[in-house]
Formats: sequence, C-alpha cells, structure tokens
Amino acid sequence: MQGLRSLVRILYSLVMDIKTFAAETIANVARVQQVRRNILQLGGVPKLVKLLDCDLNTINLNADVEKSVEVTRCAALALWSCSKSTKIKVAISKARGIPLLARLLKSYNENMLIPVVGNLQEFATVRAEDERMQELVLKHSGLQPLVSLSKSVNKELLAAASRAIWKCSISPKNVDNNNGRESVEVFLCEVQGQARQIPATNGVNFIFCDC
Repeated sequence: MQGLRSLVRILYSLVMDIKTFAAETIANVARVQQVRRNILQLGGVPKLVKLLDCDLNTINLNADVEKSVEVTRCAALALWSCSKSTKIKVAISKARGIPLLARLLKSYNENMLIPVVGNLQEFATVRAEDERMQELVLKHSGLQPLVSLSKSVNKELLAAASRAIWKCSISPKNVDNNNGRESVEVFLCEVQGQARQIPATNGVNFIFCDC
C-alpha cells in the first residue's frame, strides 16, 4: 500500500520520466483487484485522468513533447487496467475522462490508440447499469472515429476497435440513426477483407454474424 501511495503521489512530479514510470507501473499492478481498490481510495484516478490532457496538434515533436505524449499513453494504459472496476469507471467519468479519451482518438500514434480504444471498449460494456456510460462514449466520440480505425494494419488496434464498435452497436440507441447504421456498415466493409488476419474476439464474431 505504501509503495502504491508513492506511485500515485509522483504522478504529480514535474519530471516526465518519473511520471511515465509511475503510470506504467500502475498499469501493470492494477490488474489485481485489490490494487484497483487501493488506487481508488488513494485518489489515483483523477490524477491519471489529468495526464490524458495532452496536445496532439503540436507540429514540432521535440523531446519534451514526445515525453509528454508517452506520459499520456502510460496514463491511458493505467486507466485501462483500472477500468475493469465499475466503481473506477464511474470515477473516470466523474473526472471527465471520457471526453479526454475521445479526443485522443485523433492521435496518429497507434501505441496511444490501443489503450485509448481499450478504455472506450470498457465503457461501452453491454451491462444494463452502464447504459449511461455507453451513451457518454457515443456522445463524445461517436462511432465514426472508431470506424476510421478499420483501415489500421495493426492487428491489436483493429481487434480493440472491433470490440468497442460491437459493444456500442448492441445498444439500439447508438445505431438508431442513419449515421450510426452507416458507420457500422462502413466498418463491416472495411474489416471484412482483414477478418482472417485479426485475433478472434467478440467484436470479430459479431462481424462474422452480420456479414
């Protein structure tokens, strides 16, 4: 607990490398349920969410900017590990993490996109008590940014996008409009040619069933 407390505390460090180390370590240890509870108790979620606020439109990617982007990527990884917990998903939502994650979908860095889409996939869970979060994901990101990832040759990213779209599209509210239906149809067409290359997932099974 004391070691975790130190990791959470140094998320506010001014030294980028130290923040990266702390966020990456949290991402690894947060796979354990008790650790996730401790992170929540220590107030680690708002600190991690704050690290998602990264300017992706910077033209000059100097060393400092690259370090800042890496901090954000590791924070997204940490939140992805933590978001297996419903209480933590609520905490992320309260800290306004969903709009920040949605904004990161515009990143061209595929290593960044994998944990970002992973987080959105967790929020788009099909359980009834999470319908409000499902709607939040669609409100801030929509299906279109996820569909745009269907052109990726990164198998892990394509699989994550498949799962996220599958979970979002299960809710009739999310595909009850023309844009929603067209987005899913576009994704199906784009990914059909790559279906044999990506790992078997619920999202891919959904695609096979609907093709």
